[in-house]
Amino acid sequence: MIADHNKTIKKRNTRPLYMALGFFAVFAAFIYLLIRPSAESLAIDDLKNTGNMADVQASWDKHKNELGDDEAYVTEVKNKLYSFHLTDQQTQDCLTWLPKPPESLNLIVVPDLSGRINDETNNPGQTGNDMLLLNQAWRSFESVSRLKMNSGDRLIVDVTGGNQAAGQFRSVADRLIFDLSGFKDKSNKLFFEAKHDQFQTQIAQLYHLAQQDPQGADYWSYFNHDLKRNIRLSTLFSSYRNLLIILTDGYLEAQTKEATGTALYTGSYGQRLTVFNKLRAGYAITDAVADITPIMDCTDHFKGLEVLVLEVHSRHRVSVQEPRDPGTPRDFDILRKLWTDWFKKLEVKNAGDDFFNERLDATELSRQKIKDFIQGKKP
Repeated sequence: MIADHNKTIKKRNTRPLYMALGFFAVFAAFIYLLIRPSAESLAIDDLKNTGNMADVQASWDKHKNELGDDEAYVTEVKNKLYSFHLTDQQTQDCLTWLPKPPESLNLIVVPDLSGRINDETNNPGQTGNDMLLLNQAWRSFESVSRLKMNSGDRLIVDVTGGNQAAGQFRSVADRLIFDLSGFKDKSNKLFFEAKHDQFQTQIAQLYHLAQQDPQGADYWSYFNHDLKRNIRLSTLFSSYRNLLIILTDGYLEAQTKEATGTALYTGSYGQRLTVFNKLRAGYAITDAVADITPIMDCTDHFKGLEVLVLEVHSRHRVSVQEPRDPGTPRDFDILRKLWTDWFKKLEVKNAGDDFFNERLDATELSRQKIKDFIQGKKP
């Protein structure tokens, strides 16, 4: 009996010891969890030892499964890459394996303000058509951008050539730049409420000036000299979708040939008539247009650019604006072939798609094309 009593007392005496040991074990585990390096801190330490872009990519590949969605870690990776002062091409290469930043829209609209807007014989009511489509571009841009905050979305209505860009034309065009990249910490809805009337007023002013003094719309020179300044390249911290809408009858012409030695990039009436006769004789379009010098290459190519050409309209008789060019029945096919070959040469992203669109009697169809284009829907 005494022995059993002693055993009971001994068990009671050791219980506090076990409880204390358990408490210290739990406490030690808690402290270890607190001070143990996290996966994020280990990955960031790994980044500190990288010395070039390839090292960073290797480190990223090692940790991306666990931390690819960790915003703090992704930012550290981008900061490290930025410290190497990468070239534009190296930056684009990094964007092929890094998570893409939120995408912003960079929309450029360039209407043809040549004599087409006054040619009531071949393009009746053209100014009204253009205004409807420009307003649709504005509404579609607003629809995509309105509910965002701190975005880099931008809409520009630009003009082509030195003559169109000179004097009053340029001052109006400068007021047709709507850039939300500086509109911070407020809903974009407030931006559009303030700018809607400005867009309407400046578009009307632009066309009023153009009707008084229409100039040749030299799109080749625009692509060769001016377009690049309006393109926004994606960076490690921002991503852009570059879109260009062109409103033109499709005849790629300059007012004079002083700048490039060429005024009629899509051929003279005589050249297009020869092409038409070959097409009528059964030639394929590729062989038939060989009589027209291909539209020249440009200094820059535009791999990430998507283009929509609207309001293409074949001439069907001579007019005050085109006294020596009545057009041919196959001008649309000829123009489309020449533009397509040119855009493929420039590496335009959607050059193989149906980007070249005829003027339609029902403008609602053209307006829908603009909506779909801006929203990224395929034709």
